[in-house]
Amino acid sequence: MNVFEQIKVKLKEASDYEPIEYDSNDIACVENQYFIEIDKAIEIVEQVEKEHNNGWIACKDKLPEENQRVICSLDNGSVFILDYYGGAFCGVFKYDTNEVIAWQPLHLPPAYKESEEG
Repeated sequence: MNVFEQIKVKLKEASDYEPIEYDSNDIACVENQYFIEIDKAIEIVEQVEKEHNNGWIACKDKLPEENQRVICSLDNGSVFILDYYGGAFCGVFKYDTNEVIAWQPLHLPPAYKESEEG
């Protein structure tokens, strides 16, 4: 379990306790705010985790959608743009999910407008 997963487990454990019933609405609001803040903290950890991996998704965690073109990192250190279909990553050669260790979606290029000056 990596450090991000450990933090998320601890935060979820903190939010799993049974709330105590109070007569005061003020305390109920504080308790509700506590759960909201825990959820926000979990979202922040997930965002940092995603940024930490620079957008790479481990094949063991998730696979691309069928017929999706992605950037792939192979177990030998090579990086290719491949299409995912039929349970494999395909290009000139076909790679199974044991050979491709991570992938990330292709990002759309920025929309450039031609300069009126040139």
